[in-house]
Amino acid sequence: MNPKANDLQNLWQQTGGDDLLQGKNFQQLFNESPNKHEAFILQDYDLRCIDEGTVGGVHLAGSGILYPQAELDLKGKISGIYSHTGCGAAKLYVEGQKISTENPDLIGDNKAKELADKLNISYLGRIEASDMRRPTGVHIARAIYYDGTGHFNPSQAKGLPLGFVISRKYISDVNYSKQEVAMAIKIAQGKNGFGDKFKEGTPLYLVATGDDKPDSLSIHKLVEELKEVAVKFPSIKIDSIVGVSNA
Repeated sequence: MNPKANDLQNLWQQTGGDDLLQGKNFQQLFNESPNKHEAFILQDYDLRCIDEGTVGGVHLAGSGILYPQAELDLKGKISGIYSHTGCGAAKLYVEGQKISTENPDLIGDNKAKELADKLNISYLGRIEASDMRRPTGVHIARAIYYDGTGHFNPSQAKGLPLGFVISRKYISDVNYSKQEVAMAIKIAQGKNGFGDKFKEGTPLYLVATGDDKPDSLSIHKLVEELKEVAVKFPSIKIDSIVGVSNA
């Protein structure tokens, strides 16, 4: 069910309104966060969807359901896998594979279990709507975080807007990683997101995230990849955050 206009406006205001950054950029917001270092320390390395409601851990769309190289890229790097209720990636997979079902989430559960078995790790269950950090049936992401570190969690840094997280660090196929960015944009700007509230003056932000570790992807590389996607969509602005690691 699509959110009503007045409900959407209230959610827009609650997530930052028209002045999301208050004249600052994402780096400044990050630098001013009292617990900024916690944003680059994951409490677990369990795989979740990129959905802004499934915070923490590592992120691929639909917990890897759309990525043919998920098993190869994630081997030895994650500790468990979650699926979640209302997964758009699971729905896309069902449509792409022409699977007849009235319950795409069940397919998402099964594919997550299948990947967990291949990686010899635990399937941790389905994250229900009541346990997600967003209202049921509506995406309230104001940003898409494109993470080159593999351990970024924006929900841990007070003051950063809520957003999708794509763990680019764990995706070897750059073309696929850009497909995930495009998918997230379509969701955020679509009928189940804030839609046309994203305008030139109130854009959807694509935020490259990095740190000073030698094995993290460079911010320059991440920004260039985001630029290649951004040109295909309206009302997009690219920004970045560079944190300092504690190790």
